[in-house]
Amino acid sequence: MASNSETGHAKNIANFETLITRCAGYGTDYNPSNPLLDIDALRALHIESKADLNQVSVAKSPYDFIEGKRKTMFQPYGSLATQIMASLQSSGASETVISDAKTIYRKMHGRRAPGTLPETKEGETPKDRISVSQQSYDMKIEHLDKMIEHLNIETAYRPNEEKLKIESLKNYKQELEVINSKVKNAYVPYSQALNARNRKLYAPETGLVARAQLVKKYVKSIYKTQSPEYKMISKLPFKFLVEIK
Repeated sequence: MASNSETGHAKNIANFETLITRCAGYGTDYNPSNPLLDIDALRALHIESKADLNQVSVAKSPYDFIEGKRKTMFQPYGSLATQIMASLQSSGASETVISDAKTIYRKMHGRRAPGTLPETKEGETPKDRISVSQQSYDMKIEHLDKMIEHLNIETAYRPNEEKLKIESLKNYKQELEVINSKVKNAYVPYSQALNARNRKLYAPETGLVARAQLVKKYVKSIYKTQSPEYKMISKLPFKFLVEIK
């Protein structure tokens, strides 16, 4: 299901087509001095906008696919961290080693040390304006890497469970790095498509929404405010959904 925002972009474009049709219906009365408001220019902008909107969907599909795979691959991350910690604690390692591992473990789970500022819940902004969760995928991989390094120098940590062994953890980390890179690569064309669509629709002076507003003003200059001709287009909604600086 499309998000409200995505639906809004399509609605702006659909309303722009309606605007063009109604302006064309004014016949010779519609004769703007601004070439950007010519019917042909408006039609060209409409076609380009539809193409840019479609390109976002084309680029989004592979990005969503690989992003879904990344989420799946990261799902065991939290429980694996818990198992690692429990295995280390039962291995006979010193309290110093365990204490250092707990610091990394808390970071893997996005937690603060006891007695510090409150934890930041998902979707909230921390009071000190600095994210304490560090739960971006890059940071998760970095924390796992630090845990592996820490475990690798502890001779007591030699579990028999295959997935908790150092080599297995290294392999898992490498898999996460690979999928993370694939997501980043897939995001490039998606981001470019988003930028192109946003500029086409929401550029302050030349975008589709700004153009629609100019058309309304021009039609208002031809007819009276209460005229049926102006009322035909005055209430067509066009919304700036993205801010272009």
